[in-house]
Amino acid sequence: MGTAVYGMVAIAAIKVVGWARLAPFNFVAALIGILVVASIVSWVGMAIPLILRGEIGAWLGMKKSLEAADGNQGFLFLLVLQALVGSYVAWYATHYGLQLLLPASIRFSSWYAWIALVVSALASAAVQPPMFIGFSLLADESSRTASDTQTPSPSLSR
Repeated sequence: MGTAVYGMVAIAAIKVVGWARLAPFNFVAALIGILVVASIVSWVGMAIPLILRGEIGAWLGMKKSLEAADGNQGFLFLLVLQALVGSYVAWYATHYGLQLLLPASIRFSSWYAWIALVVSALASAAVQPPMFIGFSLLADESSRTASDTQTPSPSLSR
């Protein structure tokens, strides 16, 4: 979702300014866009397990995610970057590893590109669970600490 939004902003900038003026800055702009999207995902990423748990809605989940991210931004950003870099490494390693391991008769067949694409996509998706496991653990921990602070202690109720 975030990458799609970044893509729309980039296309709009290209239409307004023109490709000839933006082409020298394409790589730098792409890196900045990836970092912006990763930071936004790290702030609201814990909303996913909170919403999937089914107890709260999307807006409240995003609000709780922002509250839980307070103080954990660096860790969450590293989780997102690990998933992003791991995804790229897994995709390229699988895609080019297949080319090295398989004989030319298979590589030049009509169906090889589809098989390589599916296998590379599966390898890329296999590195995403650590990010969601980290988000789930932090979301669960933050909801536990929030409920602990809301429960009055027995010594104060006397």
